[in-house]
Amino acid sequence: MRALLNKRLRATSPETALKQIGTLRRLFRLAIREGHLKTNPVDAVKLPQGRPKPYDFMTPAEVAKCLAKITDQADADLVRFVFHTGFRREELARLTADDVDLAAGTIRIVGKTANRVARIGKGLADVVPRILLRAGGGSLFGNADRIGYRFAKMKKATGERRLYAHALRHSFGTAMAEAGVPVHELQRAMGHKTLSMTMRYVHGSPKGAQAAVDALTLPHAPPSEESQPEAAT
Repeated sequence: MRALLNKRLRATSPETALKQIGTLRRLFRLAIREGHLKTNPVDAVKLPQGRPKPYDFMTPAEVAKCLAKITDQADADLVRFVFHTGFRREELARLTADDVDLAAGTIRIVGKTANRVARIGKGLADVVPRILLRAGGGSLFGNADRIGYRFAKMKKATGERRLYAHALRHSFGTAMAEAGVPVHELQRAMGHKTLSMTMRYVHGSPKGAQAAVDALTLPHAPPSEESQPEAAT
């Protein structure tokens, strides 16, 4: 069981790995209640505790610096698309031409927890038509392995270790928080099931924290009569 946990921690985020181990624990408990097992093997595994590790992200300027080193237009469009949408790699792999409505300016996403609709922003105005043209009515980016391969190639070419799909997703969330997007709107854009998952972007944004403090203002009230200085006689 420890080997399985370590394998999942290498393959995915700590939060996802712990959720998966938690599901196994519940299944083993059910097996115990049904009389198929006597002990729960997960109970013997010490699970990692503490705060999650800081996530990788890039500023818009850093993303632009990477783009300047990418010579393949299709790869550059993939980077721009993920940075401007924040889609997960699995969501990218499910996208087809039928999910894009250029007239309405929207993209339909089959998400991890629920389906949602994303807006096509100005940063993608020229990118999405090119992607659709290459797709020819089919998959926009290929399967998840293909997407991973493309990012690995770009990471090597640019020398930027943070150039991968999920780091660009984090970059999207951080940039949105920095721009002052309301947290519930950011939650919907990210496709998060819980608000706590979205709050890490707000907490990790110094500008966002400053904006929140600056927003705490009280209306100016005139001084009361008691505080007015007495007129000289």
